[in-house]
Formats: sequence, structure tokens, C-alpha cells
Amino acid sequence: MRNIERYSKGLAAVEMTLILPVILLFVFVAFDFARVTYESVVSTGAASRAALYGAQSDTHATNTTAITTRALNETSGQMASSTDPIVSVARVCRCFDPDLFENVSLANAGAVNLPKPTAAACSASCDTNLEVYVEVETAHTFESLSKYPGIPSDFAINRISRVRVE
Repeated sequence: MRNIERYSKGLAAVEMTLILPVILLFVFVAFDFARVTYESVVSTGAASRAALYGAQSDTHATNTTAITTRALNETSGQMASSTDPIVSVARVCRCFDPDLFENVSLANAGAVNLPKPTAAACSASCDTNLEVYVEVETAHTFESLSKYPGIPSDFAINRISRVRVE
């Protein structure tokens, strides 16, 4: 009986030695996943809030410096890395034709294809309503704390927010 107790204590130590690195690897991977998720949420929020700021009026929409500053202020001190994200601001437009929705029902709502807003459409003359949007993109490179085999150590987090100018 005494030998069994002694062997079981030694067996528990061997099991712990074998399992502990695997458990620690899972903890580190979960921690890095939480970090990348957090930075993604911060980037999304910064792009959204900056686009909302620019969408307040046409005057705000043309002030790209203020929109960029708003996005950078939203991420200030919240990113794990020391580099600020790259912020791109664009004023994009599209010509909207309300006749596209004249015969739309729930059954065929997915069949209506609206044109994507572009910067070139802002200078074009529209026969119908001109819709103006502010588009803000934040780009940031996430760097993992450790280098895991088979998992990239750094990758890009890009978020785009487009809001219609009121």
C-alpha cells in the first residue's frame, strides 16, 4: 500500500510536467486572441465615431484633418502596440434613383443593386438625388506576443465605416 502511494505521487508530478506546457500554450493563445479581438473592436469604434463626426454636415465631411484626429483620439492609449493606426478619409457619393424601389417587395428586395459610392460620383451631375457619404478606414498591424508555429505573428486589422452626410 505504501509503494502505491509513493508511485502515485510521482505519477502526478510526471503528468503535471507533461500537461503544463500544453495548458500554458492554450492560455497564451487565448490571451493573444483576446488582444486581437479588443484591438479590432477599438479600430471599428474609431472608424465609426470618426465617420459619424464627419457626417454631421457637409462642412465636417470635407474637414479630413478633424476626422483623422477624431479617429486617432479614439485609439489613443488603447492599442497594445506603440504605433498609431493609419487613418484614411474619403468623401464618396452616389446618384440615388428612388424609382429603383418602386416595385420592390419582400420577395425581391435582394434583387435591387444600388451603385457603390465613389469619389468620382461626387463631381458628376445627377438626374436624381445625390447622396454624400464619409468613409473612414483604419489600418493597424497587430503583433502577437509570441511566435506560435503555424499561426502568423502579425497581421493587418482594417476597418471601414461609411456614414451618410446629413
